[in-house]
Amino acid sequence: MNPPNAGKITVGIDLGTAFTGVAYTTVAVPNMPDEAEHLRRWPGPQDSVSCDKVPSVIEHALGNSWGAQVLPAMNSCDWFKLLLDENIDRGEFDEPDLNDTNQGIFNLQANESAASVTERFLRHVHRHVWQELQHNIPNIETLPVTFNVTVPAAWSTSTRQLTERIAKRAGIAQRPGDLLFTVSEPVAAAIKVFDDNVQQFAPGDVLHICDVGGGTIDVATFSVSQTGNRPVIQQVGQAMAGKCGVASVYSRFYKLMRARFSDAFTELPMSQRRMGSRLIRDFDIQTGEFRAGNPPKQIYSLELRMDLDGPCPAHYDSRQHRILLSKQDMMNLLDPILDKARGLIDSQQQSVANLCTRRKHLHVVGGGACIPYIPEGIRQHFETPGLVIKVPNNPHLVVLQGAVFYGSQESYLSVNRCLQHVGISCTRSYVETRDAQADPQVLNLRRDPFTPKYVGDGVAIWGERYHDGYCERHDFFADIMTYADTRKRSHPIYKCRNTMAPARVDGNSVVHLSSIPLDFDKIDPLQCSWAQTYGLSMYRVPYTIETRVLPRENQITFIANAFDWRLGTVELGTATVAMPAP
Repeated sequence: MNPPNAGKITVGIDLGTAFTGVAYTTVAVPNMPDEAEHLRRWPGPQDSVSCDKVPSVIEHALGNSWGAQVLPAMNSCDWFKLLLDENIDRGEFDEPDLNDTNQGIFNLQANESAASVTERFLRHVHRHVWQELQHNIPNIETLPVTFNVTVPAAWSTSTRQLTERIAKRAGIAQRPGDLLFTVSEPVAAAIKVFDDNVQQFAPGDVLHICDVGGGTIDVATFSVSQTGNRPVIQQVGQAMAGKCGVASVYSRFYKLMRARFSDAFTELPMSQRRMGSRLIRDFDIQTGEFRAGNPPKQIYSLELRMDLDGPCPAHYDSRQHRILLSKQDMMNLLDPILDKARGLIDSQQQSVANLCTRRKHLHVVGGGACIPYIPEGIRQHFETPGLVIKVPNNPHLVVLQGAVFYGSQESYLSVNRCLQHVGISCTRSYVETRDAQADPQVLNLRRDPFTPKYVGDGVAIWGERYHDGYCERHDFFADIMTYADTRKRSHPIYKCRNTMAPARVDGNSVVHLSSIPLDFDKIDPLQCSWAQTYGLSMYRVPYTIETRVLPRENQITFIANAFDWRLGTVELGTATVAMPAP
């Protein structure tokens, strides 16, 4: 068991299509300052290398090299993350070229799956990260650790759950007391962006996040509820996403190379043209510096020795052995990402237009934001006096930094909101204005044998639109007849999507959601109040129901407790429900 007040360690893992990053925070850890650290040392081919992220690649052979250890000539697997969500709805924003797998990118062996490859890769990541943590935090073996793994907004619940299972099998959060959560990438980015720019926001402002990642583009919207001592942002509407990230640029690039050079390109050894090769490194440099304002006739050259069947001076310099790309070529490769991002942003803005009461902010993050052409094109298309568009420093690290910050500061920022009312029913004194039109069977109007009042059931107690950190207690009672053959009861839970929740639970807009099981067997009847009704004896057991929000699990939990003079506080039962969708 971990000692009380032992401090908190949070590890963020940004599992990306092309690169994976890790950071951690320490809060109130004995003999250590509160700090946030970004892991930059990774195993290399011969020694360690220093880089912001490690390549998401793993070797198939017995050597089992991974990350920066993998050389282009090795038989390895890239982009395995994209294959985890096999059942994703490939909607209008999906990139068709991602289905082109003929270049050895999705290189799964016959006896492997995307899940097994991801598990092997994460096992290496976790082993290395744990060694780094042991070196930097001497007493980590006695401290609980929370792991936050980022996932695209486009991923289904089943794929997020699959990711959690894979991470567990890889050894992550396997110790007693350790926790594992998945965090949506745009949510993580929003937390980091908001924290870095909190002085620039005011209540009522709207923050759009456009995360141009390796495999997906995610666009999500957050409203600024309050600033000051406890800033609060809340996600509104549904995030929009598609499998059309930076990885699709490489697919189009390979397709262009095949079209122009045919066998001269495709028959080259994979080590000369696959991800991680000199060719792709040169291509990354050119795209990383490409801007719309570059001279129209500028040529972008990539070194690659090929034997062409005939001269091709417009596309290949045979003396310098360099592929020649024009500005139009570069635009053709990048424009599909830009067009898809614009479409997602435009659709997202339309879906939440009624929420934009004040200024709008759009922050472009992710690896795609490191390509100047993409955020410049977004800014040119959308920027107006009422919409501020920015690219944070180191945009490829924003999701990672937000994930680890969220895990260590959940009391500081809120990003979860239940967009329906969720509540419970209770018994209260009869009020004509509230209860006169009630369903008689639900109302069950009667004289209370413990008071001179008439009481009725079905009165609603609603949460105030449950949010991150919400915790509230309400008092109830149960009347138990002495002749009853059981002391078990249940307390119903309801939901309602109306803007103004009704005072009772028997209205047409109220839906039964779940029930809290109650077991009064451990409560001594002798400590309770007794009464007679129709010649029968009954006793009354007071109890409380505590409502808590579990934001990262997207759940609301209800805990019923009663006091027994012998045992103290006794838990009668619990129930957990998912936050209802809007």
